[in-house]
Amino acid sequence: MPVIVVSSTEVAARLARYTVKPKPGQTAADRVLHVAGNYCRPETVAVDFAVTRRRFGTQGAVRTSPSRYALPEAGEVATHVRVTRPNGRRVWREARDGEMATHVCHPGALVRQAEARHLIISFGPDEVNPDDPDQVAYAFAFVNDMMRTDYPGEQFMATGQADGKGGAFHVHVVRNATLYADQEVDGKLYKAGSKLAGGLTDVDAMRDRADKFLAEHGAQYGLGPQRLPSTAERKREKRSSRDRRMARNGEKSNHDIIRDAFEAAMADPRAVDLAGFTEAMAERDVLVFERITRAGTPREKRALSYRLPGMPQNVRGTTLGDHYAHESAMEQLACNRAGKPRERRPERVQAGLPRPVAALTPAELAEIRNDVLAFARDEQLDRMEEEFAAALAVDFDAAGEAYDTGDHETVLRLAAELKSDPAGWRKRLEDQEKRDAAKRARDDAAADARIAERAAQAAAEQAAADAEADARAAERRERLAALAAEQTARSEAEKARVAAALAEREARLTEADATPSIPLVDEEEAGDAQPVDSAPAASTEEPEEDQGLLDQSPEEIDELLDRYAPSEPAAEPEAPVAASPSAPATGPVTPDLTRQRAEQKPKRTVSPRVQAVLDALPEFERTALLALSQGHRIDDRTVPKGLGDKFLRDHGGSMNPLVYEQMMLREKKKRTAAWLHELGRYDARDATRDQISRGVYEMVAEEEAVFLEGHEEDEAQFE
Repeated sequence: MPVIVVSSTEVAARLARYTVKPKPGQTAADRVLHVAGNYCRPETVAVDFAVTRRRFGTQGAVRTSPSRYALPEAGEVATHVRVTRPNGRRVWREARDGEMATHVCHPGALVRQAEARHLIISFGPDEVNPDDPDQVAYAFAFVNDMMRTDYPGEQFMATGQADGKGGAFHVHVVRNATLYADQEVDGKLYKAGSKLAGGLTDVDAMRDRADKFLAEHGAQYGLGPQRLPSTAERKREKRSSRDRRMARNGEKSNHDIIRDAFEAAMADPRAVDLAGFTEAMAERDVLVFERITRAGTPREKRALSYRLPGMPQNVRGTTLGDHYAHESAMEQLACNRAGKPRERRPERVQAGLPRPVAALTPAELAEIRNDVLAFARDEQLDRMEEEFAAALAVDFDAAGEAYDTGDHETVLRLAAELKSDPAGWRKRLEDQEKRDAAKRARDDAAADARIAERAAQAAAEQAAADAEADARAAERRERLAALAAEQTARSEAEKARVAAALAEREARLTEADATPSIPLVDEEEAGDAQPVDSAPAASTEEPEEDQGLLDQSPEEIDELLDRYAPSEPAAEPEAPVAASPSAPATGPVTPDLTRQRAEQKPKRTVSPRVQAVLDALPEFERTALLALSQGHRIDDRTVPKGLGDKFLRDHGGSMNPLVYEQMMLREKKKRTAAWLHELGRYDARDATRDQISRGVYEMVAEEEAVFLEGHEEDEAQFE
């Protein structure tokens, strides 16, 4: 007849710690007989529960506690009044016009929601004898299998104990208040992440499921049928925890006194109607009150309440149990009046004698005897371990040989000799410590010398590498300077050629105005030669190899950016002038269809936010290229707000390729940090975000510790 008690707690870690923490004067093995977890480990149950709550967003959830209504104190004004609804329920509301308010409303505060639910399943000694390990193990397995079968989606930890006041074996089940996975209970589906409530926490529903599982599978675990009354029968007499506690101490609560008086009064011959029953109860110092609500209407209700002398208020019959309510009392009085047997008070089920422990067979006794001998040998070895250090100080060789052969008597004898001469033992111990200290000093000096030698060698190699790098950098700067000078010369020559061509064209146009009969273009010029006013011919010289940004100085990068900046827009052509009669006739002008289509095509508009990013892009690229040329990272704080994945897809083609590549790496790393956040790997996510804030956009592999082996291990580990 397992008994089930339920409760809740706001701090799951505190409840889990209570179930396994030994009480004063106990050890963990004395209190905890068995422990197991479902979707969690008992060692990390608090962390596992918190991870589940964080995954579904219920970590740190709060609720508003119920409001409290009290009589007004000095300086307070009453605002609320208590009224009774037509269904008999009494509620608080604000006083209306013409009503006199009686109480002040104190609103509830924000409190933490329950993080865990506590379930205690207790077995009587007649069901499970706590002195029998097999019975205890089977009962603990019964509770775990029942929880996993009835509540397959719950995350819980079960702890079996037998150290209570009654000495009965019981199991504490700590249930996470947030559901771990989907589960179906009594035909209703509960989704993962929802709070345990309703039928999952109702004690009557849980008792019915436990009784059903016990009836179907109890025999497999050596348990008999449920002898306690069903949930419906238990409501006939509702015993509180106070009633049970006083009964265990040999006392009677006021409710039990009224229940006893009720049964005695019902057995009285006068108890054939309510008046006679009331008179019989009064002789037993119990006053009976009948309350009628909505009298004279179809919804009239009657209720009985009882009170003993000295009680501050009446106790309702429904509080004592359905057997003591008005309807049941009237039926019992009618049976007395008709001479029929009436319904009796439910009998209390008492636990029987402790279940006998199974008798041991000769084989089991032999096994136990061998275990005891093994424990004795283990104790001797433990004592030898404790005394071995003292025995070594007396005779190192004899103690070592005795320890290797397991001769604990020799080890104990040598240790006893040492204890008989503590002064000599102390002197020998000090001498040995001095020798060990001298040896450690020599080893440390040798290690320091080797470390210093390696540091000097590493410094020399680093200096040589730095000198070689500086030489390469100087050589690259010289090549870049020569390239810049050559480019400047070519630009000046091109400008001079274009100026000469323009001057020649102006001269020819002037000559054509003076002599209209002469054509503007010679026959020789009408061949493959380009017009003088056309764009200069492309240079046939092969461009030199492009130089890396890391080999250029900040001034050179600024010069390159100015050189490749977009040119000034060409001046708009003058309006055409109507040809005079004396002007020579010219050929028809062919329209530029490509230019017309480009002018007619509507330009795509951008939002002010994107335009702000486009305006800040040149300055950001200049800063980024300058940082990269100096071997630094791009400062993440200089990245314009809004320069993200969508901007790079739409406008990345107009960006510097090197800066575009770095920004794409930055977006990839941000997506990696978001992925780690979804997985709950917050340490790796924070490390990735820290790298992004420092401009480290490419993926950096974590370096694992490398342990050296050999004679250089001691000093190399801390170099």
